[in-house]
Amino acid sequence: KICFTLEIQRTSIENCYTVYSTLTIDRNLKKFIVDLKPSANELCAVFPTGVSFNLTMASEIFLDTFTLNISNFNYYNLTTIEFPIADSNIDPAKTLDDFYDEVFGYLEIYSISEITYVELLIFEDLKSDLSHCFSSLDVHVQHTTLLFEVEPTGICKLQMLKQVAVDQASYINTIILTVNSLQFKLSDALKDQFLDNYQLDQTISLTIPDVDSQIAKIREAAFTTAQVGFQSVQGGLQVDLDYLIEDIKIEMSFPFILKSEIFQGNSSFYLLNSFDDAMAEQFNASIAYDKFIMRFTAELGAKQFIKQKVLSVFTLENDDWYISCQEDSVDQNAVCQEFYDYQKDKDAVFELDYLFYHGETFVDIQKTVLTSKKSCFKSLQAKIYSEKICMIGVTNDVCADQNQVKTTISVFSNVVASDHMINLETTGDYSRSKTEYCFDCSSMAGQQQSLCKQLIGERNNQPSYLLSHELTGGTFATITQKLLAGNDVAVQWVPTTVGIMVVILMSVLFVLEVLRMLKNIKAMKQKSRKHQIQ
Repeated sequence: KICFTLEIQRTSIENCYTVYSTLTIDRNLKKFIVDLKPSANELCAVFPTGVSFNLTMASEIFLDTFTLNISNFNYYNLTTIEFPIADSNIDPAKTLDDFYDEVFGYLEIYSISEITYVELLIFEDLKSDLSHCFSSLDVHVQHTTLLFEVEPTGICKLQMLKQVAVDQASYINTIILTVNSLQFKLSDALKDQFLDNYQLDQTISLTIPDVDSQIAKIREAAFTTAQVGFQSVQGGLQVDLDYLIEDIKIEMSFPFILKSEIFQGNSSFYLLNSFDDAMAEQFNASIAYDKFIMRFTAELGAKQFIKQKVLSVFTLENDDWYISCQEDSVDQNAVCQEFYDYQKDKDAVFELDYLFYHGETFVDIQKTVLTSKKSCFKSLQAKIYSEKICMIGVTNDVCADQNQVKTTISVFSNVVASDHMINLETTGDYSRSKTEYCFDCSSMAGQQQSLCKQLIGERNNQPSYLLSHELTGGTFATITQKLLAGNDVAVQWVPTTVGIMVVILMSVLFVLEVLRMLKNIKAMKQKSRKHQIQ
């Protein structure tokens, strides 16, 4: 028996492609893309239409070389080659996420008789076009329905396809909308409507059915998140894509909150709302409830903070809330203080919700995002005297000088805020050079004097004071960060001391005068005695 060993000798052709040829990884679609830049070397035109490609990566993640055979090769015209990345190509102990900073690939292009080599020195990590399929994704949580609205970009039409043939290479298999932990799978009819509208570059608006039993849970939640997931087949590969939905709107009956602001100082938050009074009264007249909850929420990434207070009836007096980071448990206070610090230098989101219940059944909600109030001061402290309160601060460059400005001082504490805060108003000039604003109760009369004394009387309740100026461009306000006791004794010391010194001086003079008189009497007696002896 005779055995033959066949060794194929291929002609090696050099410099078929330039150093600007690139290698790209598309992680979403799990594939490598080679973009070849031909050097126009005529010797390379000898390659037949049937060739093979071997792509070798300088990474231990991949178990073997990627191989691809094609039958339509053309040296000048075919410049893009795609290599699917199957799970079998990857080390079982690793994932594609472990592959990063790869800057080198080696490509062989060969036929039966020719071969060329390409060093791929330019590497790119591509976010697939599937990451930019939509310009906006919105969820509207209505009272009884869920509305899903999408604006397509149109750049993913090759992927956003219905399945119309069994052997179709790319199509969307399933679309799932998730709100909080609740999943809503789109029916085939809604899925087809979604994909048809995408192909036509039309706004996609879908009403999700059968959500009646779950919609209240979504509306009541302190924090709401949403995403839409696509289970798709792309080039024969199963690809799952999830898109975060950031714009979530909660429908409200008779929305009566016009503006919501948050102030901070003294390790405390002060929340202040402006109401549409007529709309609020209409809400109370139209919505049947017997329990009302004010809920303050804060969120930054995975960190969350919730505080609430339960009341029976909503009134227009419920427009403010003072929250101290020193009034709850140690753990709760620590989280509160953490968000107090975040509010100054990080992008924490603060919200205030008004929830309405009939018994334990959720009825409705008013939601608002709190905005931080601008301040004219870097820091502010209150100095309290027996008859006067002064606000002393370090100004910043935010506020410009202005005449005839309404200036308000307000106080809130755990005692006052349960009812309503106390406000005292004056009118005067604002200047960056002015660092002290004083309110003297002794110079006031009537209601103003009474309010002034109430402001001072709160000093024993560990209060915070709020100084605000109504300037061009809005109201600018600052909360006190420190409370000082004014030294009334020092003011009274001078006249008291002078009086005492006068009394002492008069007493000394009186004693000296008495001594002088006694001395004179004694001298006169001695002189009289001498005359008698003579």
